Amino acid sequence: MEYAAHACQSEMDTMWKVSLGVAASLLVTGAANAAGISTLNSVTGEATPWEQATTATYGQTVTFDEPVELKSFEFRSNDKGTAITYSVSVYAWDGNDVTGAALFSGSGITAGESHYANNTTDMSGLLLSPGQYVVLLEATSAGSATFATADSGYSGGSWVYWDKGSDAEQSESWYVSLTSDLGFRLDYDDKPN
Repeated sequence: MEYAAHACQSEMDTMWKVSLGVAASLLVTGAANAAGISTLNSVTGEATPWEQATTATYGQTVTFDEPVELKSFEFRSNDKGTAITYSVSVYAWDGNDVTGAALFSGSGITAGESHYANNTTDMSGLLLSPGQYVVLLEATSAGSATFATADSGYSGGSWVYWDKGSDAEQSESWYVSLTSDLGFRLDYDDKPN
Protein backbone atom coordinates (compact mmCIF):
# COMPACT_ATOMS: atom_id res chain seq x y z
CA MET A 1 0.00 0.00 0.00
CA GLU A 2 2.83 2.35 0.88
CA TYR A 3 4.49 1.63 -2.48
CA ALA A 4 1.28 2.51 -4.39
CA ALA A 5 0.93 5.83 -2.53
CA HIS A 6 4.58 6.67 -3.21
CA ALA A 7 4.22 5.80 -6.94
CA CYS A 8 1.07 7.93 -7.19
CA GLN A 9 2.82 10.87 -5.50
CA SER A 10 5.80 10.46 -7.86
CA GLU A 11 3.48 10.53 -10.90
CA MET A 12 1.76 13.67 -9.59
CA ASP A 13 5.14 15.35 -9.02
CA THR A 14 6.19 14.51 -12.59
CA MET A 15 2.92 15.81 -14.04
CA TRP A 16 3.25 19.01 -11.98
CA LYS A 17 6.82 19.59 -13.25
CA VAL A 18 5.78 18.98 -16.86
CA SER A 19 2.82 21.37 -16.48
CA LEU A 20 5.08 24.07 -15.02
CA GLY A 21 7.56 23.57 -17.85
CA VAL A 22 4.85 23.90 -20.50
CA ALA A 23 3.41 27.01 -18.82
CA ALA A 24 6.86 28.63 -18.57
CA SER A 25 7.53 27.79 -22.22
CA LEU A 26 4.26 29.44 -23.28
CA LEU A 27 5.05 32.54 -21.23
CA VAL A 28 8.50 32.91 -22.74
CA THR A 29 7.18 32.35 -26.26
CA GLY A 30 4.42 34.95 -25.83
CA ALA A 31 6.78 37.53 -24.30
CA ALA A 32 9.37 37.04 -27.04
CA ASN A 33 6.82 38.01 -29.73
CA ALA A 34 5.75 41.30 -28.13
CA ALA A 35 7.86 44.29 -29.15
CA GLY A 36 7.74 48.05 -29.30
CA ILE A 37 9.49 51.21 -30.40
CA SER A 38 9.34 54.20 -28.07
CA THR A 39 10.86 57.67 -27.77
CA LEU A 40 8.46 58.79 -25.02
CA ASN A 41 11.16 58.49 -22.34
CA SER A 42 13.61 60.65 -24.31
CA VAL A 43 11.38 63.63 -25.23
CA THR A 44 13.47 66.80 -25.37
CA GLY A 45 11.66 69.28 -27.66
CA GLU A 46 8.49 70.20 -29.45
CA ALA A 47 7.07 70.70 -32.93
CA THR A 48 4.41 73.32 -33.51
CA PRO A 49 1.81 74.04 -34.79
CA TRP A 50 -0.33 71.04 -35.61
CA GLU A 51 -3.48 72.59 -37.07
CA GLN A 52 -5.72 72.35 -40.12
CA ALA A 53 -4.79 75.78 -41.52
CA THR A 54 -1.01 75.34 -41.91
CA THR A 55 0.58 72.04 -40.89
CA ALA A 56 -2.25 69.55 -40.63
CA THR A 57 -0.18 66.39 -41.22
CA TYR A 58 2.67 65.12 -39.03
CA GLY A 59 4.04 61.62 -38.97
CA GLN A 60 6.72 59.18 -37.87
CA THR A 61 8.54 56.78 -40.15
CA VAL A 62 9.45 53.31 -38.85
CA THR A 63 11.42 50.38 -40.24
CA PHE A 64 10.80 46.66 -39.72
CA ASP A 65 13.30 43.93 -40.62
CA GLU A 66 10.77 41.14 -40.03
CA PRO A 67 7.01 40.80 -40.58
CA VAL A 68 4.98 42.42 -37.78
CA GLU A 69 1.41 42.86 -36.61
CA LEU A 70 0.78 46.38 -35.30
CA LYS A 71 -1.07 46.74 -32.00
CA SER A 72 -1.22 50.48 -31.18
CA PHE A 73 0.34 53.88 -31.88
CA GLU A 74 0.70 56.43 -29.10
CA PHE A 75 1.91 60.03 -29.40
CA ARG A 76 2.34 62.91 -26.96
CA SER A 77 0.82 66.33 -27.63
CA ASN A 78 -0.41 69.47 -25.89
CA ASP A 79 -3.68 70.72 -27.41
CA LYS A 80 -3.86 73.71 -25.04
CA GLY A 81 -7.24 72.65 -23.67
CA THR A 82 -9.10 72.30 -26.99
CA ALA A 83 -9.54 68.71 -28.15
CA ILE A 84 -8.59 68.11 -31.78
CA THR A 85 -10.02 65.29 -33.87
CA TYR A 86 -7.53 63.60 -36.17
CA SER A 87 -7.18 60.80 -38.67
CA VAL A 88 -4.44 58.19 -38.44
CA SER A 89 -3.09 56.42 -41.53
CA VAL A 90 -0.28 53.99 -42.25
CA TYR A 91 1.43 53.96 -45.64
CA ALA A 92 4.52 52.39 -47.15
CA TRP A 93 7.34 54.97 -47.24
CA ASP A 94 10.13 55.26 -49.84
CA GLY A 95 12.36 57.60 -47.83
CA ASN A 96 10.83 60.75 -49.30
CA ASP A 97 7.12 60.11 -49.84
CA VAL A 98 4.19 57.78 -49.19
CA THR A 99 3.68 55.00 -51.71
CA GLY A 100 0.51 53.17 -52.61
CA ALA A 101 -2.84 53.19 -50.83
CA ALA A 102 -3.36 53.55 -47.09
CA LEU A 103 -2.73 50.26 -45.29
CA PHE A 104 -4.63 51.46 -42.22
CA SER A 105 -7.09 54.29 -41.54
CA GLY A 106 -8.48 55.27 -38.17
CA SER A 107 -9.37 58.30 -36.11
CA GLY A 108 -8.97 59.75 -32.65
CA ILE A 109 -9.36 62.82 -30.48
CA THR A 110 -6.73 64.49 -28.31
CA ALA A 111 -7.22 64.79 -24.54
CA GLY A 112 -8.42 68.41 -24.42
CA GLU A 113 -6.02 69.28 -21.58
CA SER A 114 -3.65 72.23 -21.15
CA HIS A 115 -0.55 70.07 -20.77
CA TYR A 116 1.19 67.24 -22.61
CA ALA A 117 -0.89 64.06 -22.72
CA ASN A 118 -0.52 60.72 -24.52
CA ASN A 119 -3.03 59.82 -27.24
CA THR A 120 -3.41 56.20 -28.38
CA THR A 121 -4.92 54.61 -31.50
CA ASP A 122 -5.66 50.87 -31.65
CA MET A 123 -4.19 49.28 -34.80
CA SER A 124 -4.73 45.62 -33.90
CA GLY A 125 -4.55 43.26 -36.80
CA LEU A 126 -2.51 45.33 -39.29
CA LEU A 127 0.06 42.94 -40.76
CA LEU A 128 3.14 44.53 -42.34
CA SER A 129 5.95 42.95 -44.36
CA PRO A 130 9.57 43.98 -43.76
CA GLY A 131 10.12 47.54 -44.99
CA GLN A 132 9.74 51.21 -44.14
CA TYR A 133 6.37 52.76 -43.25
CA VAL A 134 4.97 56.07 -42.06
CA VAL A 135 2.25 56.62 -39.46
CA LEU A 136 0.49 59.90 -40.37
CA LEU A 137 -1.61 62.06 -38.04
CA GLU A 138 -3.83 64.62 -39.76
CA ALA A 139 -5.77 67.27 -37.82
CA THR A 140 -9.42 67.20 -38.93
CA SER A 141 -10.90 69.89 -36.66
CA ALA A 142 -10.11 73.41 -35.52
CA GLY A 143 -7.55 73.96 -32.79
CA SER A 144 -3.79 73.93 -32.50
CA ALA A 145 -1.47 71.51 -30.74
CA THR A 146 2.22 71.02 -30.07
CA PHE A 147 3.90 67.63 -30.50
CA ALA A 148 6.60 66.38 -28.16
CA THR A 149 9.78 65.45 -30.06
CA ALA A 150 12.89 63.43 -29.22
CA ASP A 151 16.37 64.12 -30.61
CA SER A 152 17.86 60.99 -32.19
CA GLY A 153 15.61 58.74 -30.13
CA TYR A 154 14.99 56.11 -32.81
CA SER A 155 17.50 55.26 -35.54
CA GLY A 156 15.03 53.40 -37.79
CA GLY A 157 12.92 56.41 -38.73
CA SER A 158 12.25 60.14 -38.60
CA TRP A 159 9.64 62.72 -37.81
CA VAL A 160 7.97 64.04 -41.00
CA TYR A 161 5.40 66.70 -41.88
CA TRP A 162 3.65 68.32 -44.82
CA ASP A 163 3.49 72.11 -44.50
CA LYS A 164 0.62 73.73 -46.41
CA GLY A 165 1.98 77.25 -45.84
CA SER A 166 0.30 80.11 -47.64
CA ASP A 167 -0.88 79.74 -51.24
CA ALA A 168 2.34 81.38 -52.47
CA GLU A 169 4.47 79.02 -50.38
CA GLN A 170 2.66 75.74 -51.07
CA SER A 171 4.95 72.86 -50.11
CA GLU A 172 5.55 70.26 -52.81
CA SER A 173 7.20 67.62 -50.65
CA TRP A 174 7.53 66.17 -47.17
CA TYR A 175 9.88 67.67 -44.62
CA VAL A 176 11.92 64.80 -43.15
CA SER A 177 13.85 65.52 -39.95
CA LEU A 178 17.31 63.97 -39.91
CA THR A 179 17.78 64.51 -36.17
CA SER A 180 14.38 64.19 -34.48
CA ASP A 181 11.47 61.84 -33.91
CA LEU A 182 7.99 62.42 -32.60
CA GLY A 183 7.45 61.51 -28.97
CA PHE A 184 5.77 58.18 -29.78
CA ARG A 185 5.31 54.53 -28.92
CA LEU A 186 4.42 51.83 -31.44
CA ASP A 187 3.51 48.40 -30.05
CA TYR A 188 3.56 45.33 -32.29
CA ASP A 189 4.04 41.58 -32.36
CA ASP A 190 6.83 39.95 -34.37
CA LYS A 191 5.45 37.52 -36.91
CA PRO A 192 8.13 34.98 -37.92
CA ASN A 193 8.28 34.01 -41.61
